Amino acid sequence: MARIPTTRMPARTPELDSRLHAAVRWLNGWLRRGVLGGRTALQAVREMPVAERLVDREDFYRETCCAIEKAVQGCKGSRAGYIGLCLIRFMSGTPQ
Repeated sequence: MARIPTTRMPARTPELDSRLHAAVRWLNGWLRRGVLGGRTALQAVREMPVAERLVDREDFYRETCCAIEKAVQGCKGSRAGYIGLCLIRFMSGTPQ
């Protein structure tokens, strides 16, 4: 049995990209998944409601920012806190 190298990925080529996209399209369109109730990914996406109709964008944004700020307050360690602050700045549009 051929061993797949784990140290590096194969070089990207147009042929590899084409085959990969074809495989993804086939899997999404034909593979029935138990976690989706026996539906394909495409069937599940078609049946899902559009998120913008379920949640108000401003409420979602405000709640997300509050949750991030709470999470940063509970960070243990300077790196985790720094990452959290960068995320808050990113969400608020403030440059780092």
